[in-house]
Amino acid sequence: MANNTSFPCAIILVSIVVFLINSSNAMPSFNVQKYGARGDGKTDSTEPFLTAWSLACGSEAQAMVYIPHGTYLVRNLVFSGPCKNIITFKIDGKLVAPKNYWSIGNSGYWILFAKVNRILVYGGTIDAKGAGYWSCRKKGGHCPQGARSISFSWCNNVLLSGLTIGSLGDHADEEGVKNVTVTNSVFTKTRNGVRIKSWARPSSGFVRNVEFRNLVMRNVGNPLIIDQNYCPSGKGCPNQLWCEDKWSDICKHKGTSRTPIAVKLDCSGSHHCTGIRLKNINLTYMKGSTTSFCKNAHGRASRVVVPMNCSSKFECDEAFGQN
Repeated sequence: MANNTSFPCAIILVSIVVFLINSSNAMPSFNVQKYGARGDGKTDSTEPFLTAWSLACGSEAQAMVYIPHGTYLVRNLVFSGPCKNIITFKIDGKLVAPKNYWSIGNSGYWILFAKVNRILVYGGTIDAKGAGYWSCRKKGGHCPQGARSISFSWCNNVLLSGLTIGSLGDHADEEGVKNVTVTNSVFTKTRNGVRIKSWARPSSGFVRNVEFRNLVMRNVGNPLIIDQNYCPSGKGCPNQLWCEDKWSDICKHKGTSRTPIAVKLDCSGSHHCTGIRLKNINLTYMKGSTTSFCKNAHGRASRVVVPMNCSSKFECDEAFGQN
């Protein structure tokens, strides 16, 4: 992936892509805690992260940068290459930016991988703490230019996990997420393909203008999910959606699903998903025919959409069903 890819929101990365790695047990592992990182969410762990990266990047053998469980406060991180061999960047914990958005707000990036060839990034959560920044922008105050959460510049052979825009609606007063694009990517053996997930509780947030385009799924567990009713513990979720959700294009998806439900659009009964546009979707189940699940989801469908068991809830263009 040679172009710059950015995700301006909290991202959860989960993957079981391992085919670049011969044996994770055999490779040298550089644990950030060994170099002074603390997973308390308060201690600045920027330098320990950069030290671990430098050692892994200089290794003649395949190497791993390992972030164990915990919450790690980090400022701007630049992971520069070229590296001598394949790098695995494994996050079992959570990375958080400083609450003061001025600390990273004028840099243009928070976490940047630059000139790296052959890297696998998977697991964990990154949270850029952008609520304060977006509140400043909304009020028209004096704000920095902003920073991308994670970027890849001049990189090749990059493997990421399935991608989730998640933890939305976790707080009652949220600024929302908008203008996110994921394009020209291949997902291989991931638990999820692309997922948008929100807690089933009231909040002032919203999700708008999200675009998934030109994506290939290879044996993916759940290729496409919108879940507005997330409540894994069954507690603290009154089943009243927190936000207004307006979605943009979901188009040109193809590939295979490990589960029969390849498309799941599970939206709130009080705040429906609207404006969804499905176009040129072709997802097949490896053991039979695929199906879709749609609840309180509305929009338009055009061209080939497979599976499309939700056609009664979508307006179909004249070209629907044609290649």
